[in-house]
Amino acid sequence: MHKAWLALVFGGVAAAVGLAAKTIADKKKPQRFEAEMRTLYNHLHKKIIIDNITDPNGFGKVLEENELWDGELDAIVYTVGCYSVRIANRAYRKTEYVEKHGYRPATREELIEIRNGDPAKIRLLWGGYLFGGVIVRDVFAAYIGEGKPNDYRYICHVRCPQSCIFPESITFIATVKNSRFEPDACADLFVRCFYMGSSCTSEEWYAFSKDGCIKRYRIDGYSVDSDNAKWDWKG
Repeated sequence: MHKAWLALVFGGVAAAVGLAAKTIADKKKPQRFEAEMRTLYNHLHKKIIIDNITDPNGFGKVLEENELWDGELDAIVYTVGCYSVRIANRAYRKTEYVEKHGYRPATREELIEIRNGDPAKIRLLWGGYLFGGVIVRDVFAAYIGEGKPNDYRYICHVRCPQSCIFPESITFIATVKNSRFEPDACADLFVRCFYMGSSCTSEEWYAFSKDGCIKRYRIDGYSVDSDNAKWDWKG
């Protein structure tokens, strides 16, 4: 009885500590992504509501091997408000027989080669579009609000380290509402892609709405105008 009570007490303490840690982490999240939030306020307007901030490199549901799509090395699914976001490391091989972008997903044998191969050989064979093969981080999203799950739509991608010289990364995912009066189910999903260049940086933002519309916005490191331009979003 005594042991059972101790287990109950310590279990309750552990749960409380875990909840407190999560609360602290949630409070720190806006501070961590303050720069991205400022960008959205600047290019949209000050009264938007940014919510469900998600670290695309954080913890999500890791998919099993049988859940992966063709060419995927691995994939993670995140629930971001009323959206399901699927991020995968995926390999493509150039081929003259594929119409869409001239690339096809890597075969099972090629995926084994990538997973187990020598890094130098991987870079030689999968080092980018000029090498005939590329490894990217694909972002797909589906609207899951109002009890109506939709099919995943392609949103954007960045190249993985094996396939680019300068770093490219997906750094920020969140939902954005036009105002606090707008229902959560009407929020748009925003995704930020960051690109490091030889002399400057640039970024691309993608807005995905519940009706399937995708808008792209670019902030160019060489353009002062793009730093302050208002984005054509919801008017």
